[in-house]
Amino acid sequence: MFDHNLNLSEKKILVIDDFAEFRFAVRKMLEQMKGKHIDMAANGERAVELMQSTRYDIVLSDYNLGEAKDGQQILEEGRVKGFVGHSTIFVLVTAENTTDMVYGALEYSPDAYLTKPFTRDFLSQRLSKLLAKKRFLQPAERALDARKYQQADKETDALLAKKSKYGVDVLRIKAMALMGLKNYAKAGQVYSLIASQKKMPWAILGLGRAKFHQGQYQEAADTFRSLIQANAAFVEAYDWLAKCLVELRQPSDALATLKSAIERSPKAILRQQQAARLALSLDETEFAEKCARMAVRLGRYSVFQDKEDYTLHAKLLLEKGKRADANTQAKRSWNEALGVLKEAREKYRDRFPDFLVRIAALEGVLQAKVSASNPAEAMKKLRKVIDQMPDTMPLRPMCDTTRELVAGGEEEFGLVLAGGILSKKPDDDALIEELKAIFEGSGFEEHFEQVVSEEKVKFNQDNRSGMMCYEKGQYQEASAYFEKALKELPSNVAINLNYAQCLIAWMEKGGGKDNKARAKQCLAEIAKHVEDNGARKERFDNLDQRLQALE
Repeated sequence: MFDHNLNLSEKKILVIDDFAEFRFAVRKMLEQMKGKHIDMAANGERAVELMQSTRYDIVLSDYNLGEAKDGQQILEEGRVKGFVGHSTIFVLVTAENTTDMVYGALEYSPDAYLTKPFTRDFLSQRLSKLLAKKRFLQPAERALDARKYQQADKETDALLAKKSKYGVDVLRIKAMALMGLKNYAKAGQVYSLIASQKKMPWAILGLGRAKFHQGQYQEAADTFRSLIQANAAFVEAYDWLAKCLVELRQPSDALATLKSAIERSPKAILRQQQAARLALSLDETEFAEKCARMAVRLGRYSVFQDKEDYTLHAKLLLEKGKRADANTQAKRSWNEALGVLKEAREKYRDRFPDFLVRIAALEGVLQAKVSASNPAEAMKKLRKVIDQMPDTMPLRPMCDTTRELVAGGEEEFGLVLAGGILSKKPDDDALIEELKAIFEGSGFEEHFEQVVSEEKVKFNQDNRSGMMCYEKGQYQEASAYFEKALKELPSNVAINLNYAQCLIAWMEKGGGKDNKARAKQCLAEIAKHVEDNGARKERFDNLDQRLQALE
């Protein structure tokens, strides 16, 4: 029966569906409920744009929105970024009822789940009930959305005193507020109280989580196991049980648990990511590759996208190709890996320089294998990529990739990467020792020592000659050395600082007036890479002021 008392005139509403006919049909229903502020989106990307700029009271989203971001991922992103809070009514709508879809959708707890087709009367009844509950819970939910957990806890006390039919919902908010306050013992007591009154799966899950955060891993694991036995469809319990088993040093059991969860609900990206890494640590490379592949696919439209999923998948495909019986199978895996890395490079082109270097290293190895040719050209290309990167890029991930290359029998590419790392900090003894340890026992120890020597020579020879001439006041000769050094390492901060200092000092002495533009170029290059603090920044600021004084 249609609820004639339902008035949506003050509510901001968003309807998301890729079929225009359905969007307008739902809009008409909402207008009959006095809805005025109704926006519509035909895809997930547009929906997220709208939700980031407008705080909606009600969101009605279709689950399947085509090839891109789906309704589950919209809800997922909204929860993480905060534009779908506890006070928002989020309703998932779909004509599908597959197990994967239902489990996946329910994992992020929409307020309601509607199956197409539905009538105006049915929608009005569901919204009326949801709005009534939201009105009552509003003070506590708004505080929770604002992460004002102390206030949310107090609001729940006031609401409990009213002894309404929403008592369990109020207790749930209280428990969430206490978890936010990291008062896990008290939160556990609240969840335990709810579970004793009503066997709510989410309350038992909350109790287990509270025990986990108190370090009671065995008790938490037992709680999650009992929940799974009673309700095998509550997939989030599997994830938490796996976390407990990892802490209890039972990784094989943890992976088996994740496999069971993936069978029931494969669309949870965090689960696929966790399973891929855990499987790899247990040398279950085939399963790890399947999970990494799924993580990359899901990540294309997920807020939980991780760039490391790409490199992990590519490395697993590289190893898969090495294990292949036939050359055609090997090349198929390697070409697929190159495709994965190409997508990653295009996606992260202007970010994470160290990541782009690691991609280039893997691409070099793969290209050499696919073409079965001399890898020299691929190595030359890799070194060029490294030389173009800023001196300030993180070197730790590159050291890890060097270690992986050497362990995987790709020592020559490891040497190229090691040389590139040292070109950024050729005088860092701790870094040299770390890289040296990577090559111990590889049969390439002498080759590494040669790389170290070459990098020190490259950096020191022209740079030192330039500094020696500079200290003697031989600015023109010094400039020639610095120019030569920069041809090898154009982005090197130390060389650019020395060259700029030389040119500015020369101009301050009344000579080299034509070098002002070149000094500006050096400072501009330094500005791209120098850290926000430290001695180099102080030196840069001093040189910049001195150059401005010459204007």
